[in-house]
Amino acid sequence: ERGRLSFLSVLEDDDARHAPVVGLALASGDEAGYAPIGHVYLGRPDPVPAGELGARLARALASPRLSAVTHDDKRERHVFARAGAALHLEPALAHDVMLAGYLLAAEGHAHDVAAIAEAVLGVNLPEAVLAGRGKKKTRLSELDVETVGATFGAHAHALLSIADEQA
Repeated sequence: ERGRLSFLSVLEDDDARHAPVVGLALASGDEAGYAPIGHVYLGRPDPVPAGELGARLARALASPRLSAVTHDDKRERHVFARAGAALHLEPALAHDVMLAGYLLAAEGHAHDVAAIAEAVLGVNLPEAVLAGRGKKKTRLSELDVETVGATFGAHAHALLSIADEQA
């Protein structure tokens, strides 16, 4: 049986072509994790270089024994291309939750992970906008790794369940 890995890049803002990468959330089976890349506060854990992490992920996803689950495959490819790691997800081995969300519920207005999880699974995920809004906004990279990792790890884990329901 083929294993599954979901992943979700965490960016400072929504611009996949330019926003700094803060981390990478991953999930497989019942486990979820987070690799910090761009946290900037004092005392933070050592970051994993984005290019190294991207290259490792690309090698793992090249295996026919592993299928990928993403939210917005195109966004992820842009993010990793900037880090020097080309992601080539075979359509037969990949599931894009956002694309499936558009196809299955085109009338829906929001297609972010939390909105799809609520619509498909009936669950409320932790708020992805951890840093506030407007003038009082704190950069995600300035928040502690544990908080950001727990939030986006839950999002990455939800992608697996959403993919099961959409299949």
